[in-house]
Amino acid sequence: SEVHNIGGQAGFGPIGDHPKEEPTFHEPWEGRTFGMMLAMTRHQVLEPGGLRPAVEKLVPEEYLTFSYYQKWLKALENGLIEKGFLTIEEIEAKTQELADNPDAVIPRLEDLPFRDKWREIIHSHNDPHKDVGISPRFRAGDRVTVLDIESLGHNRLPAYLKNKTGTIARFWGVHHFYDTQPPGVEAPPQPIYSVRFASDELWGSDTENNTDVYVDMRERHLSSSD
Repeated sequence: SEVHNIGGQAGFGPIGDHPKEEPTFHEPWEGRTFGMMLAMTRHQVLEPGGLRPAVEKLVPEEYLTFSYYQKWLKALENGLIEKGFLTIEEIEAKTQELADNPDAVIPRLEDLPFRDKWREIIHSHNDPHKDVGISPRFRAGDRVTVLDIESLGHNRLPAYLKNKTGTIARFWGVHHFYDTQPPGVEAPPQPIYSVRFASDELWGSDTENNTDVYVDMRERHLSSSD
């Protein structure tokens, strides 16, 4: 698997405590990065595919060390360069210019209809369920084993679950299956289940007693164990 499929791997240190009331953006530049990403949709800077594959194409050193919005920003820079909107030299020159003149006035373009459009999209409900008449293969209580599928692209199969056996806890409905989505093509639908794994099945005997792990999984990643 590519470096972005790191779920369950050791060597990254402990997971620290996070405050319950965490700000949406920790620094102003994160909010601006979010806004730039929306603004660049009209120019299809990250198409085909969108943000997720653009982030997953970052080199391992960047992916493993960058913060969440640093990854967004780097993906956006790469897209602007690849599409010919900017060059790396122009980005570096402007960065140095603003570093030398921190009080410089940044040009601003107001596009109220575009702003209002995205404000409506962000605050609207997007139902992920797809009513396409697909019947689920498994039911609650069925025993399933996770397939060992290798993917070099986008992958929603955590590596630490491969070849592990669990129990179907719940059927969530049919959603898009992005793992097999060709660039620029709508993702095909797939049933999704909540699968319960005993912690010792995943981590061995050195784990907490009577602890289960629930993972939402696509049907394509599962085989029957009955």
